[in-house]
Amino acid sequence: MKGIFEQEGLKAVNDRIYIESFWTYWRQNMLHSLSMTDITSLAEAHKDLPEDDQKKAGQAIAGTMNAEHEQFMIELVKLVDTKQINLIDLDSFLNHEAFDLLKEGDRDKIGLSLRNIADQVTRIYEFYTSTETPNSSPQLETMVEYVWQMKSRVEARYGNVFKF
Repeated sequence: MKGIFEQEGLKAVNDRIYIESFWTYWRQNMLHSLSMTDITSLAEAHKDLPEDDQKKAGQAIAGTMNAEHEQFMIELVKLVDTKQINLIDLDSFLNHEAFDLLKEGDRDKIGLSLRNIADQVTRIYEFYTSTETPNSSPQLETMVEYVWQMKSRVEARYGNVFKF
């Protein structure tokens, strides 16, 4: 994402792009591609969609996942199942040998990311263990990728602070 913004002449500060910049970029460059005519024609084309088909359209589809994503997901699920990670106790996600050596300000910054990571790991776990959803799907791979990216960004700056 950073590359897109830099190509458009926007600047990143400390590897962060402020949300205002994203929305400004999106309004100026993407919004025009969605016209009311397009939206109206889509609604008209699907106005008589049976309720069963509507329910089916909102369900996750089964599909193969990248092997690395699947392994990472299985590792997360095992950590939860073996109670090495408690989805409610954020502290249980941390590798305290590395985390405790950091300055208090750095620990606070990690805490912000940790809340998002824990929330997403909870969603992955619930999705994977549910009998209503497939254990391998593009939606699940996207959730795993999100955790992977957040974890990678934190650990690139602060070291191996997570148990996974």
